Amino acid sequence: MSTPAGLLDFFILEASDYIEQLDGLVARAGGGTPDPDPFTRSARSLRGSATMARLLGIAEIAANLERIGRGLRDGSVKWDPALQGAAVSAIDDLKILLRAVRTWGDAEDQRVSGRLSELARFKPAGQRPQTPPPAVSAGTGASFLAAETTQIAAALDAFIARPSARDAFALALGRLRALRGVATLKDLPPLAEVVDALERTAKPVELGSGPPGAAQLALFTAGARVLRTAAQQLATRGKPNPTSPEMDEFTRASSALDDDPGGADRIVPVESLFFADAGPHVVTSAQHPPTTPDERFRLEVVSQAEHLRVLIVECSAAPDSAAVGRLGRALRGAVRALQAAADSFGQRELAGFLGRAADRLLARPTPSGPALDARVVIALSEIAAMLTDSATTRPALLQRIAELTASTSSGLTPATSHPPVRQGRQPTPTGRELQTFLQSGIAGFSTLSSRPLSQPVPLVDETVVPIQTLLYSGRSALDRARELRSEIAHSGGAPSPDALAELFDLLDLAVAD
Repeated sequence: MSTPAGLLDFFILEASDYIEQLDGLVARAGGGTPDPDPFTRSARSLRGSATMARLLGIAEIAANLERIGRGLRDGSVKWDPALQGAAVSAIDDLKILLRAVRTWGDAEDQRVSGRLSELARFKPAGQRPQTPPPAVSAGTGASFLAAETTQIAAALDAFIARPSARDAFALALGRLRALRGVATLKDLPPLAEVVDALERTAKPVELGSGPPGAAQLALFTAGARVLRTAAQQLATRGKPNPTSPEMDEFTRASSALDDDPGGADRIVPVESLFFADAGPHVVTSAQHPPTTPDERFRLEVVSQAEHLRVLIVECSAAPDSAAVGRLGRALRGAVRALQAAADSFGQRELAGFLGRAADRLLARPTPSGPALDARVVIALSEIAAMLTDSATTRPALLQRIAELTASTSSGLTPATSHPPVRQGRQPTPTGRELQTFLQSGIAGFSTLSSRPLSQPVPLVDETVVPIQTLLYSGRSALDRARELRSEIAHSGGAPSPDALAELFDLLDLAVAD
């Protein structure tokens, strides 16, 4: 496949949400018909995301589910056990295919063909093909975002005033998910962070039958205020203020919800629902189950681990300590979610490691707020990479967790162990220092094949490197000057004095060599 890595990362993150929505709709319906409107919307969103990522096999399966959803809505398709089985199988296959998007091959093509053949039997007869709704253009302006955020804030206010108003909740959630697909959102902090936190908090409310808790309502209230203020600022100055008092309130509400286990998804083993007797029981174990518990766990957590890796990359590229703090809180929430999933599947060692990582991720205070512990971030990056790699075995994962737990340099020793002997040797970096630290640490993962895992990685490389090798000169200076020229051209407007100074220095280095 020729899909760029960045687009593929974004697709995995988005598609996992859409697939979970489809899975939840079918599960909540039991043996009955799932709600056709959200079923159709989720399938349509998945189809559009897969088409953009040029994953046509996934897009075709999603298109068939979308047609089935429309047929359920207009009555041309009947939900029966055969269709339910086909839909459940299609959703399960989508999870498997999502995990294989980086290594797509003949096996995945065959899986797609088989699933399409089965779904084709349930295609509504005589249905006219519908033109997909137009996508948001790349030039989405501030006026559109201001209107959308105002609508979301109004829907959240209506839901907060009357939590039983599921129509207002569905409207807010639908608009939130649509807004997440707007590419320019990440260029307008803190909108992307707020939208993502609201959507993640709304998910348990959507899947559960009870009303939202006090912590969830507090986050929705703070989120509505942030979005309303951001809409006004978008209309007047073209961008929101990421350090507004409303955002401070939202940050406090989000932090209070981070450690609340009530909102996390939990997978309950079916055997825990049986009486402690010899039976007979209504449900029996399959003689030849299609997947093992470990395989089902990997299918569930691969998208969460991918999301973790994306957040780590964003943290490493954060321009200042304020951005590191915002992204760090999102990263901690993702670690907590992955911890809950691991605990649900009985992965106690992994759950314990992730719990300690979440506790210590933002434990070090600085004058500008909590700072990320770079050693913990690097350890999380390594574990996330192992979880997304299908070749990783459970013994290998447990071995690495044990080594990271025992390592004093990781900062992840259990609370009962002795304090790290090297504590205070090097201050925890923030901002651009953190970016450099993470890049060097993640690059060091390639040495694991030649260095025993039990051997600690030194915090400071003792190798003497000639300073000339760290400077631009000759051809490299000219290449960097061309890159900088392209960046200035694409940024629009007049270049900054710093950019011009760097450009002239590079030209001097190129001529001097």
